[in-house]
Amino acid sequence: MTQQSLFRPGSGNREVATVQERILSRTDDPETSREAARKVSARLPECQQFALYVIDVFGPGTLRAIAEEYVRTAMDAEWLDATKLYHELSRRAPELAREGLIDYQRDADGRALKVDGARVWSISR
Repeated sequence: MTQQSLFRPGSGNREVATVQERILSRTDDPETSREAARKVSARLPECQQFALYVIDVFGPGTLRAIAEEYVRTAMDAEWLDATKLYHELSRRAPELAREGLIDYQRDADGRALKVDGARVWSISR
């Protein structure tokens, strides 16, 4: 009788996906989609740090105004388009707000302060 290895391929042992990877891909997705999810989930904290930096340095303001100010003053070849940066900030702002790192400013009555219908965001202090 031979003993089978517990770690041989197909023995039921597999890499455990992170929570972000499970959210970004389904179990029935092809391996290429799961690989893309792994790459994106590894880069997500980097994107959040960048968004936090931009909001800290160029805020408070609406995300569109912050993006426009960044593009106007920073000579960053990756972010030459304010619309592209605005969409990146829009994706990251709720994530950062859930973590308590940023918040939208409030008026004296406690309502969200808005400029042209958009919330004014700033770093939580």
